[in-house]
Amino acid sequence: GYCKPCGDSNCKKCNSNSPNTCQECKDGYALEGGKCEPCAENCLTCTSSESSKCTSCNDGYYLQSPEKGKGYCQRCTENCKECDNPNTCNTCFEGSFKDGSSKCHKCDVSCKSCSGTEIDNCIDCADGYYKSNGLCRACDPNCKTCSGARNLCTSCPDGQYLNERHFCVDCDPNCKVCDGPGQCTECIDGYKVEYGGYSCTPCDPYA
Repeated sequence: GYCKPCGDSNCKKCNSNSPNTCQECKDGYALEGGKCEPCAENCLTCTSSESSKCTSCNDGYYLQSPEKGKGYCQRCTENCKECDNPNTCNTCFEGSFKDGSSKCHKCDVSCKSCSGTEIDNCIDCADGYYKSNGLCRACDPNCKTCSGARNLCTSCPDGQYLNERHFCVDCDPNCKVCDGPGQCTECIDGYKVEYGGYSCTPCDPYA
């Protein structure tokens, strides 16, 4: 046999005899009468589309007044990813750090993680920055990421590839991802990798 999609794109599991009747929904949806209805805003999972029927919450929110595991999703404090109440943060979002009173504060823009708000408090550098003399300094605009020096790229933006000199060079026209000239592996929208080759050709509008 072979697999066919369920009738509802938000359905995770359905029966082959009745593909339009869902048995289990994807996260963010509740099963109601065989259909997948969206959960209330900020709910990750729920038993009903009602706002009081959330069973888990999106990042930055916590479950308030759970009744048998159900409740409302309320916002954690600023920059907090996971909390159990509005006063204490368990985990901060990336690019933030937790102080002694369990509050989250934004790191400097150059930091991916940090121990304080100052530029010299970085633990790891954000993409587009590299560590030098204890500070995170900006990579060359040509690089997506770099290491050791601003012009020693370690990865490139879409449409470019890393050459042997650790510099980002443009891929061939209409190419989104490539390993080098004439080596396209993914094309921009509206184009496809030519069969048996690595160049991009326009999609057939009648296909």
